[in-house]
Amino acid sequence: QVHGLKTGDRVRAVVPAKLKTAGIHVGRVQVRKSGSFSIKTREKDMDGISAMYVHLIQRGDGYEYTVA
Repeated sequence: QVHGLKTGDRVRAVVPAKLKTAGIHVGRVQVRKSGSFSIKTREKDMDGISAMYVHLIQRGDGYEYTVA
């Protein structure tokens, strides 16, 4: 658990335009040993996102949800 988030939680990250991973990303979070996060979205995986841009949507409960 890092910054209150665990692998499997659904999150929303709003990353400023000046950074490499800029944009709004919604998906499943993977906590990395370095303290940053990877977010798996429907389109792609985003690596190295700082905790200050990540906000919890839903705690991971063992299931994976999609929006139709």
